[in-house]
Amino acid sequence: MNLTIVSLRASNQFSVSPLVSTQMNLHISKSMFSHHFSSILYARKALTAEKTRFSHSLNSAIVLDSIQRSGKVFTSTESFGEDIEYTITSCAFYKCTSTSGSGAIKCSKLPATSTFTIEKTGFDSCSGTTGGAFELSTQKINLNNCCFRSCTATTSMAAFKCEATKEFNINQLLVTKCHGSGTLYASCKSVALYKAPNITNNQDTKEMATFIGDNFALQYSTLADNDVNIALYPLATSSPQMAQLTNFIRNVGKYSITITDQFTFHQVSFIDEKTSFAVKNDKGSYCQFRDVVTTVTKLDATFFTQVICANPTTGKAITQSIIPNNEECWALIPSNDTSTGMSWKIKALIIVSVILLILVLVFIYRKTCGNKYGLSGQRLAYTL
Repeated sequence: MNLTIVSLRASNQFSVSPLVSTQMNLHISKSMFSHHFSSILYARKALTAEKTRFSHSLNSAIVLDSIQRSGKVFTSTESFGEDIEYTITSCAFYKCTSTSGSGAIKCSKLPATSTFTIEKTGFDSCSGTTGGAFELSTQKINLNNCCFRSCTATTSMAAFKCEATKEFNINQLLVTKCHGSGTLYASCKSVALYKAPNITNNQDTKEMATFIGDNFALQYSTLADNDVNIALYPLATSSPQMAQLTNFIRNVGKYSITITDQFTFHQVSFIDEKTSFAVKNDKGSYCQFRDVVTTVTKLDATFFTQVICANPTTGKAITQSIIPNNEECWALIPSNDTSTGMSWKIKALIIVSVILLILVLVFIYRKTCGNKYGLSGQRLAYTL
């Protein structure tokens, strides 16, 4: 059974019950929800949301839950847990809060075999206890071109939290003006990082993101002048499959990169789409840096760098911005609070229209009364 909602607009809902609660597969598109006291969507099966805006929710805009009976997870009262896909595309979450979970999306008990995909979605001013925007825990998580602005959590201090048990795919994330930064836990065997996340103007934090795998930890941290430090830490240094600590710094403003070493790690693919950057080594020569990745065809995956140096006088630096292309994402996020009511232009137009209507009514009333009294005077004079 499927439930489809298209072009629905709802606001000022003060009920303690969710606006939409279903045990069917839910598909919602091109809708707008604002100023809700309780959760807006409460789903226990597959969810697909696209081109929908959620704003001013006081108790998690979307709640995904399942039922657990005798150690088994049920997604409804009639069927037990199976491979379920949750997809959120081109949506906006603005000022969604919660005091008992994540502000925008709250996932209580997702099936262990489910897949969660969030792409082209913006989270602005979302706050909660465990994760500002969301906290996900399932086998496969895909984050693609997502933006986080002014998101925070009271306990974890993270703009968002993720834990994938099997596969984690990240492509173009932007975290800005957040009290804490994103925390990504990847206790899985495959992590694909297509483009480095970017962090700007965040407060009270140095750690941007953390990947914790089977035998490694990958941390992002901010340095001075908005530099981003990316470090690989082997958890089992005695293992022959783990190599030395590798550090490289990307300057967000100048797009410069410093490479210190090459490394090998276990059951993980680290991808940067074979993009080229300009590198200045210790000798002052400009070099071309390119990521080369061997595909994961066996248990071990190797990441290494291929550097081609050029003459300092003739070499030309090849640079590429690492800031994500977020135009489509941020287009859904307002620069100011536009969902509290009508815009000032509409309000001004309504006020002017009301004033004109009052003037017209006064004019008609005066004209009518004047004709009436004038006619009476003529009749009185004629009688006399």
